[in-house]
Parts: sequence; structure tokens; C-alpha cells
Amino acid sequence: MASVLTIHAMDPALSRRISSRARREGKSLNQTVKDALAESFGLKPGSSHTVADNGIMSLCGILPRDAADELRAAVAPFREVHPTHPSTGISNRRERSFPSATSG
Repeated sequence: MASVLTIHAMDPALSRRISSRARREGKSLNQTVKDALAESFGLKPGSSHTVADNGIMSLCGILPRDAADELRAAVAPFREVHPTHPSTGISNRRERSFPSATSG
């Protein structure tokens, strides 16, 4: 038999997000919440996080795909390597000079 769960005093922002997702996906609030819970625990087939909980999941955060894409886009500029600093023109490389055999 399936269990029944009642959630009291839900945060209004969370409630709006659930309602928005339900409308966008054409689902009931109940189905939307059940799908979100199943996905967050890795139980929904085809979920982006279907990793079985082996205890480590309580230590790790999982970003929804759209948030992960947004984070990747935000940090993309930091993946580039510039030979000189864009604002100062100072080289990131240190030029090494070695004394020659003929120098003093």
C-alpha cells in the first residue's frame, strides 16, 4: 500500500516553483512532487541522477541539469588561459634567464 504524506507550512517560493513546474509539464501538483522526490533520491528511471545512494550522497550536492548548465556557463571564462593579463598586459609566464658559460 502506498503511503500518504502531508507537508505543512511549505515555503511560498517552493510552492510557486512546484506549481510552475506542474503547469509547464502538464502534470498535477501531486505527480510533480512525487517525480521531484523520486529524481532527487535517484529513483526515477531516466533521471539525470540515478546514482544509488551509498551513503556518500548525503555529503554531496546535486544540481538540477539547468542549474549545472548555468554554473558551467558562468565559470567558462575562467577555463581560458591568457598569455598576458587582459587589463595590465603583464605576462603570466616568467622568462627565465640563465647565465651563459661565457659571462662573467
